Amino acid sequence: MSCNKNILAVNRGKTCLKPPFSLLSSHYPGNKTVSREALYQELGWQDLIQNPSYANTCAIRISVALVKCGITLRGGLVIQKGPHRGRRVEAGQARLARMLAEPAYFGKAEAFRRDDAVLGIAARKGVVAFWNIPGT
Repeated sequence: MSCNKNILAVNRGKTCLKPPFSLLSSHYPGNKTVSREALYQELGWQDLIQNPSYANTCAIRISVALVKCGITLRGGLVIQKGPHRGRRVEAGQARLARMLAEPAYFGKAEAFRRDDAVLGIAARKGVVAFWNIPGT
């Protein structure tokens, strides 16, 4: 794994890769400004534009932001063109969340029950993964 010395942080006593939120946010290709089609064109994935299995782009967008911050990910998809050609992207939300929870990345995630989530994360900045929350 390549290591960008500018984004090393200490997380619970262990060294990990964790870019500042402002940097991650500046590289995030949000769906209000970058359509799925434009995102896939940028990555050289024209063949996935019409593929319904790749309609949800949340994990891909976070992965792209992380790659643009200098973090090397393990993933199944390879960026085919542009300045990050050859770098990997994780398309699956659960796989990306598990990867980022490893000590070498962000470290163990904080878990919140549904009713505690608003108070636990409302005023904070960072990466959040939601799953197994009925009614959302």
